[in-house]
Amino acid sequence: MTKFSIVIPVYNVAAYLPECLDCILNQRFRDIEVIAVDDGSRDESAQILDEYAAKDSRLKVIHQLNAGVSAARNAGLDAATGEYISFVDGDDKVIDTMYEDLAAQTERFSDTDIFVFGFNNLCGSEVRVNQGFKDMLEAFMRKGCTKREFLLQLGGSVWTKIFKRSFIEEHHIRFAKGVPLAEDGLFCTECAMYEPVINVIGKSYYLYRIFRKESTMASQYGLDKELLCRDYMVRQPYYVQALREDRRVMDMKICANLLFRYSLLTYENRLKNIGYLQDYLAYLESEYSEKELKGEHNYFNLQGQIKAKGKEEVTFWQKLFSIKNTRDKMGKELRVLGMCFVLRRKSI
Repeated sequence: MTKFSIVIPVYNVAAYLPECLDCILNQRFRDIEVIAVDDGSRDESAQILDEYAAKDSRLKVIHQLNAGVSAARNAGLDAATGEYISFVDGDDKVIDTMYEDLAAQTERFSDTDIFVFGFNNLCGSEVRVNQGFKDMLEAFMRKGCTKREFLLQLGGSVWTKIFKRSFIEEHHIRFAKGVPLAEDGLFCTECAMYEPVINVIGKSYYLYRIFRKESTMASQYGLDKELLCRDYMVRQPYYVQALREDRRVMDMKICANLLFRYSLLTYENRLKNIGYLQDYLAYLESEYSEKELKGEHNYFNLQGQIKAKGKEEVTFWQKLFSIKNTRDKMGKELRVLGMCFVLRRKSI
């Protein structure tokens, strides 16, 4: 059996695709199969894939009509035959020793279902070290990683992990279709609910490309799109049948996602989306007791964000129109549309 099946969803990434394929096919560890799924690209991505496949039999190309990244990854999973599954996005890269190192880890810890490792950011040709994430991994290496910690701190992406394929197939885990954001997180959440053996590695193998205008993370989705993730999750058996504590952790993960997405919005879009935060806060307070929410920092961050926005809006309207005493109490300071007028009392 091939050691690693590397699934690459591809959509309009022709400018970056050769770098991605080269760094994988030129790995020092050779026992891999690469499954690239062209999701109806409109640029030269499909042609590039076919050219590479003609030169290296380890690369299998699947062409499909555009159906989204989840459908592309699912097609790759269905075609995979390797012992472990790895996911790499078509515009990202990995270091050349990644699969050699991971192969050694899988031999040493053969009972592990999910291996978690670090990543650095790739901006053009510059690699920016993500030291904070690496430090967190090293802490988990020393003390271990609970299900809650995996969900809230490590479960946001699939490309910082490899998964034992037998574990995925045993539980019939696939990516959620029709969810425009956080499909990685849903996949990891479902995995966590089946009590996998998790092993954390304190090395950074993945290079995540940032600041590409066409990328999903660079666009300004509203929070309604983020909440589609929760609408999907609450209908799944792993959520419905979960213990109350586990459901709360999953809800807090959604809370964290909402806060992160909100932080990316422009000022105008924050004004449009603050209601979603307020609604989610109301949901948490109706679903869980004060005692249950007491130790949830994401809940308190949500409260704080809503209060801060309320103060910000008051300040904004005060700048448009307000009236107050002058500092010397001898008149009134009137602000109208940003202009300030001082009205003095008439002396007698």
